Amino acid sequence: MSKSDDVLKKGMNVHQFGQAIQENKHLYTEEEYMSLCAQWVKEYENYLINLVKHSKDKK
Repeated sequence: MSKSDDVLKKGMNVHQFGQAIQENKHLYTEEEYMSLCAQWVKEYENYLINLVKHSKDKK
C-alpha cells in the first residue's frame, strides 16, 4: 500500500491530499516529494475520470 492509498483511505480526499503534500513539502526529500506528487497526479486523474463517469450517469 502506498502512502497516498493509506492517506486517502483515512478519509482525506484528493484535494486535501494535494494540499497536505504542498504544506508539508519541507518534511520530504526531493525524491519522496516527487513520488508523492506523482501519486497525487494518478489519484487526481482517477478523480476526474470518476467525475465524468458520474456526470454521464446523471444524463
